[in-house]
Amino acid sequence: MEIDVEKIDLNLGKIVRAEIEIDYEKCKDPMDCGLKCLRACPLAMFACMPLDATLEHPPTKFKVVPMFRFLCNYCMLCIEECPKKAISIK
Repeated sequence: MEIDVEKIDLNLGKIVRAEIEIDYEKCKDPMDCGLKCLRACPLAMFACMPLDATLEHPPTKFKVVPMFRFLCNYCMLCIEECPKKAISIK
């Protein structure tokens, strides 16, 4: 039997994938808060993606993405730390 590694919650031992949503109307610039959600997550499941990077210029705009949702253990620390209340987890 083949298991999709992206759907394994390593902490609960169940095959799950957290439904994590970020309201980008609230989180327009994640650098404003110093990336609190990234720093709060003990499993490092968020990534900060550059939106405007080119070979000639470093990025100036970023977006936080729940890149590794299969790692989420539902600790809710990202929600607690987000000053904009832009994160929801189901």
